[in-house]
Amino acid sequence: MASRYSEDEQTKARRGDLGVFERGVLRKEIEDQVFDKNSGFITDLIEVPNGYLLLKVDQRFQEGQAEFQDVQEEVRNRLAGPLWNPAVREYLNDLRREAYIEIRPGYSDSGAVAGVSTDWSDPAKLAPVTTTKEELLQKKKNPKVLWMIPLPGGGDDEVDE
Repeated sequence: MASRYSEDEQTKARRGDLGVFERGVLRKEIEDQVFDKNSGFITDLIEVPNGYLLLKVDQRFQEGQAEFQDVQEEVRNRLAGPLWNPAVREYLNDLRREAYIEIRPGYSDSGAVAGVSTDWSDPAKLAPVTTTKEELLQKKKNPKVLWMIPLPGGGDDEVDE
């Protein structure tokens, strides 16, 4: 609405987003209409010296400093994220290199390994392949079965680690 009707160029450019205000910054008559209201609340027209305001409460924030246990996970993610994201990406790339993945036309592969094509080529490659537990354990560099689906009449399915 602000981008269409506002006469103030800055307000129009920001599509009406005025940012976050602390209590005590705005005029009292404006604060009385917006503070203590729930997210989504829209005021009636508020007359101000240079025009009119129509305000919407997008978010509400608790006043003061947050308790550590409430923000601990967010702090951990912000500090450690840049450190472990490359390691996670490399691990996922290793898994993708060992897997058969084809992306059908019309879809994009947002997690593709650089230099590895996942373009759709041969539907015959999608035929199910049965691999025994022993073949799997011999094939892997670091043999470890993450999960198994027991087949009827399969015998002992325990894995030695």
